[in-house]
Amino acid sequence: MRPKGAGGEDGSKLPPRRGRPPRNNGAPHGLAGVSREYDDLQCQQIQARHAVRVPPGAAIVEIDGQRLAVENVAALTESRAPFVFLPRGQHAVRFRANDSPIEVNVEGHLGDEYRAMRAWFGFPSNPRSAELVQRSAWAFDVHGAPFLLHLLGVLHVQQNDLPAAERKFRRALRINAAFSPAHLNLAHCLLKRGEKQQAEREVLLAEAFNVGNVFGLARQIVECKGACGLKNDELPPVRLEPRAYLGSEPMDTLDERMVALLEGLAKYAVEDLERAKILNNLAVHFADVGKTELALDHYRNALAVLKFAGPERFEVARQVFANMRDTCRAAGFAEAEEYDQMLELVLP
Repeated sequence: MRPKGAGGEDGSKLPPRRGRPPRNNGAPHGLAGVSREYDDLQCQQIQARHAVRVPPGAAIVEIDGQRLAVENVAALTESRAPFVFLPRGQHAVRFRANDSPIEVNVEGHLGDEYRAMRAWFGFPSNPRSAELVQRSAWAFDVHGAPFLLHLLGVLHVQQNDLPAAERKFRRALRINAAFSPAHLNLAHCLLKRGEKQQAEREVLLAEAFNVGNVFGLARQIVECKGACGLKNDELPPVRLEPRAYLGSEPMDTLDERMVALLEGLAKYAVEDLERAKILNNLAVHFADVGKTELALDHYRNALAVLKFAGPERFEVARQVFANMRDTCRAAGFAEAEEYDQMLELVLP
């Protein structure tokens, strides 16, 4: 693996450091920090308690006789964790028109758990950004639920860094494209930069996935629809565009060939560490050609492999995080600071 020395001397401003957590060399498994409250595993458990997973081959999502107004439901399964959130109670859910409905029982209100999570991280008045970054480091920046990434996006909104916020909301939707709050906040970001057509799609998706007002967003969605010029008494069918959450950078023929070649080589690598290094080098290619968002996505693919590698994974992960920091710094992305912190939190 060759570290990506992308610079950092380009004069771009980065946000001030916010209470970086100290190293804790006595922490288990080579990771800094002690509290596990709302780590990625707990977030996945919260998601599973309040949602139903969309299976491969799904053609519809019908809840209590009402179909979601999403034209291509199958695209949901391109997410890492395609869960549709449901309000408290017993629900009959179908994923194909001719199937018998399955019974899904949701105990407790998602809104209560999400408010508790936001309060624990200090939102909205005093966000504990270091705690959010710490949990991303624990997960090797490979999340199984969208909550933490969404909160990081909200943090960037509060810091008036809308490009960084938009990237976080898109990442949350890469993990779960049925996460209504990220659709709504992404719609607001798009409106502010004049992308009205894209904003319309996002607010309609926010409404479609706010089943039974499970997120308590009904009023905010009505306001956003009004800002988009949409009628609030209609919910037209809307199409998911999963690639829109990967980034705004298209791949040319050379890029596609490079992806096919190196991902093919990675599949045949016997050792996880070798697979991760090949995927890292694919990410370096995208960084070298200035496609930062694609580079970051492939760096995360390398980190996903490292999560289950041997004890050497921490040192290799540090190299990948250093590459991500330098790639973000060269592009002027505020996330450079986050990856610098993650690098220190993953101990050799």
